[in-house]
Amino acid sequence: MFGNSLVDQCPIYPDTGELLPVATLVTDNGRPFRSFRFEAFIAQHPELHHIRTRVMSPGQDGSHECGFESVQYARLYLHEITDVLDLDKHAEDDRGDYNTI
Repeated sequence: MFGNSLVDQCPIYPDTGELLPVATLVTDNGRPFRSFRFEAFIAQHPELHHIRTRVMSPGQDGSHECGFESVQYARLYLHEITDVLDLDKHAEDDRGDYNTI
């Protein structure tokens, strides 16, 4: 983190020599975070501890949800939206960015 390897900062459990995580990653239960590829990524990085929020509990990851809400709010209010077709275009652009970036 910040230019340093997190693995180098992991304490080692004395009895087993196992690395203990130094960073906790909190995610919701969306598909990307339940995928085999993501689970394999976490398994290959002992420096990370993964926690999922409860299903249908966005309040458990409030900073994440608040951040996306702020971005969506700002993006939609940057433009003068004159009709529902214009709103649909901006909302679709926002959805595309949300799902890819």
